[in-house]
Amino acid sequence: MSKDIDARAVKGPTTPYDGNRLPGDIGFQLDEINAMQNAAMADRDTIQNDIAARSVNMQVEDGVGGFRPVTLDDFTDSNLKETIGQLSESEDYDPNDIELLEKLAGQLIDERASISALSEVRGQVGGDYVAGELGIETIYQGSGNYDTDRLGIQTLPDGTKRPVLVEEKGGLRPTYGTRGVDVGGPKKINAQQGSVPYGVDEFRTGSPALQALVDYDAEHGTTFANDLVEGKIDFGYLGVHTEPGTNNINVVEFVPGAGKAFNLDHPGTGQKAPTLPPPTQPVPDEGSAPSDSAIAGGPRLIADERPVAVPGQTAPVWMNGLVASAAPWVSGLASLTQPRNMTVDTLKSAPVPRDLAQPADQTLTVNLAMRTLDTLSPEVAHVLTYASSIR
Repeated sequence: MSKDIDARAVKGPTTPYDGNRLPGDIGFQLDEINAMQNAAMADRDTIQNDIAARSVNMQVEDGVGGFRPVTLDDFTDSNLKETIGQLSESEDYDPNDIELLEKLAGQLIDERASISALSEVRGQVGGDYVAGELGIETIYQGSGNYDTDRLGIQTLPDGTKRPVLVEEKGGLRPTYGTRGVDVGGPKKINAQQGSVPYGVDEFRTGSPALQALVDYDAEHGTTFANDLVEGKIDFGYLGVHTEPGTNNINVVEFVPGAGKAFNLDHPGTGQKAPTLPPPTQPVPDEGSAPSDSAIAGGPRLIADERPVAVPGQTAPVWMNGLVASAAPWVSGLASLTQPRNMTVDTLKSAPVPRDLAQPADQTLTVNLAMRTLDTLSPEVAHVLTYASSIR
């Protein structure tokens, strides 16, 4: 962890959920993600070894007037163009070898994107399950920098409700990142996910989370957004980590210390009150039935449409129904359509449910468009296609 973090997250007690005791549909979805990610990792390792063997005698500039041996870092997305350019300028290397290395590097980039994408999906599956267990009605889901993973309205055991932010992690370890946050000083501070400034910044002026809360208030006649801005209520802040392999889910509530409420007079915040936007859709007249557009007025993150496989498509229609910001890494899953990944050995960790005739109840469907599905055994086909949905 970087030593220059100005605002760190403080974790409270952890609530564990045993991966062996999850509902069947949730467990199967996580098993399937594990199997696909294991296959992608095996492919990644194979490609990395191939690149290392083929470039063992190649060199690139070292930045100080000399040369050094190439490394795998030279074949990452950010360095590939420069690496290929330098190798192509040398008369010591066969152009065919360089062309092959470039193709292998492209495959490696795709595999790494697939692995990262599947970790995000695992985190979302775990987040969906925890939201149901903790009485959280999800009103917004996002992805990427400057966007919360999940915002919901939680009904507590005493019947009261509160807004709650959820950070979802699906990698080997829950790494809570940082970003620059404006707290009213001469410069931004480096705040960690789970800290007070980071959580408050999720509701900054113009943020999709704040818009979602305003839209929820307009639809339900509540005043969460206004009360939050004025410091009248608190918001919850959870971290949900779904472990690969074990499917164990650990939930931590971040402890803010002295006051997490959106109260600008409270010491240690210093953040300016956001300007509340108008609702996305007009509020229906009293006594009239709300229109479909009014009900769906908030930011629409999970699509109702059920994507279908496109014949001949080179990449799987894996995540059409996920948040729009998932699009950049959908293409990284293209390599998973290759038959080398789809073997009983690499997928045996994903068991076929006992009753294949009963699909799980879900709100989001993720279809696998497998160009090579007809070459697979029935057992593998079942693993890849049954319940390939994320609730």
